[in-house]
Amino acid sequence: MIGFTLIAAAAAATQPLEPVAEAEMRCVTALLYAVGEAGEKKDEKSSGLLIAAVAYYIGRLDVRSPGLDYGGHIKRLANSPEFGKQLSGEIQRCAVESGTAMQAVGNAAQTAGK
Repeated sequence: MIGFTLIAAAAAATQPLEPVAEAEMRCVTALLYAVGEAGEKKDEKSSGLLIAAVAYYIGRLDVRSPGLDYGGHIKRLANSPEFGKQLSGEIQRCAVESGTAMQAVGNAAQTAGK
């Protein structure tokens, strides 16, 4: 829970996000929590993969919503009891979605290099 404690210390409330950006912000928040948990367990492999997934969603959000108040949205989600109940499912959904996208890029890079 150290991850959420740190996240909850972020900035104040923000404006609502469009549905796609909200889903991506939910992924950033859930995966940051998972990074914290993996770090506590000293699981470097999982930490690295999760950090890559967070970067994937941050990149998407930066294009979609330049100047986004990450701290405010992370705090909003981290303090939401409903989000806490959905955390495990969100981590799973976001890990699969980002992993699939990154695998597609890796496959394309391998094909292009041939």
